[in-house]
Amino acid sequence: MVEMIIEGHAVCGELSVFEIAYEPCEIPLHSHTSARLAILLAGALTEITDGRADSIRKGDLTFWREGATHSDVFTSGSRSLQIELSHDVYRHLATYFPQSPAPIAGDRFEGATQRLLREIERLDEASPLALQGLIYEIIARASRLTADTQPISFAVNQAIRYAREHFETPITLGDLAAAANVSARRLTERFTAELQTTPMEYVRDLRLARAEAMLRETSLSPSEIAVSCGFYDHAHFCRLFKRHTGLTPGQFRTR
Repeated sequence: MVEMIIEGHAVCGELSVFEIAYEPCEIPLHSHTSARLAILLAGALTEITDGRADSIRKGDLTFWREGATHSDVFTSGSRSLQIELSHDVYRHLATYFPQSPAPIAGDRFEGATQRLLREIERLDEASPLALQGLIYEIIARASRLTADTQPISFAVNQAIRYAREHFETPITLGDLAAAANVSARRLTERFTAELQTTPMEYVRDLRLARAEAMLRETSLSPSEIAVSCGFYDHAHFCRLFKRHTGLTPGQFRTR
């Protein structure tokens, strides 16, 4: 249970609740020893995992199992509330933890996230029990929301890993299939079944997510970003970007 607040951190043996503020930055691939929930309080970030590249907005929740790996690109002024679980608590709740780290909008939890934030601000003698109950409730609701999520296969994970490591260079379906050690047809079938997208659409979306982050957080020109993200040329990048966002790269940056 949460027992006290120390310099903005709520800590105890079972739960550790703390807030983190971020400068614009990119955090490379890393993992967390402990399972955790994260609620984005302000700003936005792009989170890249073995499953996908997700744009996370204010109020979204993400759930990380023990040892899960990811990389992050944060915008200016981003703040998140991190709720870290002890190994014993996680072991008890692991069956209910969402399989995918994909974000879930806070309004899907029927007010539980708002009540949790209010309880942390209030913090009185009854708060430890209330916080633990709310965290359990949020995990249970997330489990129901993601119950139909299919685990990502080894072949798809290998292709995704290759795409993430080489997205700035030309990538073909054959490259991804070779990395996954399956046929191109089989890989396409697995991507469609598990991620509801094709391998090359995944590569495109990965590049676009990275381009969005670079437009927000760097002063590089759209032409330079196009090269850095592996697009054929500036015109190809602009065409795909506008189709994806409804804006040109220049309009997106100044929005």
